[in-house]
Amino acid sequence: MTSSRKHSTAFRVLFACAVVLGQGCGGTLATSAQPVVARRDIVEPTMTSPTVPMTLAEPPVVTLAERVVVPGTGVSLQPPAGARLMRIGAGFLGAEHELEIVVALAEDPSTLDEIARFGDAGPHPTTENVTIDGRAVQLMTQGFEDEGEAVERVWFLARDGARGLAILGEYDANASASVRVQVRESLLSTRWDAHVALDPESAAGYRITATADLAPHAEVVNGLSYARHGEMIAVDGGAPAILVAPLDVEIPQGERSEDCEMLLMLSGPVAADTVVHHDSFATENVVGCEVFGDEAVEASHAGGPRRLSTYAAVVFLDEEAFVVAGIVDAREGARWRPSFAAAARSLAWVVR
Repeated sequence: MTSSRKHSTAFRVLFACAVVLGQGCGGTLATSAQPVVARRDIVEPTMTSPTVPMTLAEPPVVTLAERVVVPGTGVSLQPPAGARLMRIGAGFLGAEHELEIVVALAEDPSTLDEIARFGDAGPHPTTENVTIDGRAVQLMTQGFEDEGEAVERVWFLARDGARGLAILGEYDANASASVRVQVRESLLSTRWDAHVALDPESAAGYRITATADLAPHAEVVNGLSYARHGEMIAVDGGAPAILVAPLDVEIPQGERSEDCEMLLMLSGPVAADTVVHHDSFATENVVGCEVFGDEAVEASHAGGPRRLSTYAAVVFLDEEAFVVAGIVDAREGARWRPSFAAAARSLAWVVR
């Protein structure tokens, strides 16, 4: 079992706060690629030898790709040349320089505050006042180390009413100046229709189908969350909820049965000492393993649950691994445990 860096810090940080979500906006707008001249100051003059006169370096000229709508978000931008839409999540991955651009949307002000504060974890970022799609925002740039590698990221946070948008670009800090300019100009090219209805599953690129009584929550934390319409997800509330998130690991197909339950215990929310049943499963489309738990909790309000029925599964869909988790008041456990198991088995890709 090996860890994969195909989704590096940008993916982990923003998707731990809120995945960008929205309604049926998949596709590419028919606009031609256009060269963009960097808006940076002229590069410092350099002297190549005592007999060669001082010359000014030309600012890098970069070509962005055609404008692309990020599925399910109401957001579009011109990605750097060669970047493609992520298969999982909202954003773009570049073929070189560990380049990625991640898009996040949220409607809960507290989630937006978390997104705004993630830069506090590293060195103090530099700030630039810019206008993006008619909105005055601060463009932040920060260098840091991730697993011993020098990385640079640039991001902004915009608000429109209660809804907020965060877009973050990240790349190898040792990349050329043209890469930095491409990422910066790509973010500056953002257009955002804040009135587009959110569609979490289209943005994530995957979904579970066996959730007749539950609907995807418009603000997704580390993947997709499903709850009854109008209900907030709270562990101590006892209402049924399902969470689905990708796992950043690569496990060869021949090792999955051996590693599945170990991975489940490492990544799943069900503690080993609460497990009452475990199993493995295989369908036409997915394989995986699952555990069912029973956990005592302190009731936070009168009539609140004192025990919870919990569920967790690691599910392999093609080459990707996901964790599916469910929770409900133990008094409803008998009804919901089969629904949680069916949800894990129904994991599928969203065509976008």
